[in-house]
Amino acid sequence: HITITNDKGRLSKDDVEKMVRDAERFADEDKAVRERAEARNAYESAVYGLRSSLGDKAPAEDKATVDKLIADGIAWLEAHPDASKEEYESQLKQFQAVSTPIITKMYAAAGGPEGGHARRHARWHARWECPDGFPYGGPHPRAGAGPTIDELD
Repeated sequence: HITITNDKGRLSKDDVEKMVRDAERFADEDKAVRERAEARNAYESAVYGLRSSLGDKAPAEDKATVDKLIADGIAWLEAHPDASKEEYESQLKQFQAVSTPIITKMYAAAGGPEGGHARRHARWHARWECPDGFPYGGPHPRAGAGPTIDELD
């Protein structure tokens, strides 16, 4: 949505109409640029997020894979600054295909859903005696709390 105002009376009606036409003409291009930037940011965030969250903590058996995945991701980003949205999305999908199982394995080993977290979560729900699992029918108190992997630098 684009708003053009003429508060000071400096623009003629023709000027305003031309600005509206130009904005409409470039709307699709602007959308494509925004989507490409979002795709690049998603891939970049995944690569740098893995580096900052797992870098030195990767299990010995996965350390070489994680190091190579991060190095390859950074190298690809540097070599392809003008890649398309589809290329960034493809790279992200390939990156996640390798990184997700490693992260999942580490999470489970540290007491993730199959371990300590699930027990704590069950105790919390039991304490609140919520038939649907959420107090007062609202969202989980930690829903949306904290950074996601996409937000890590």
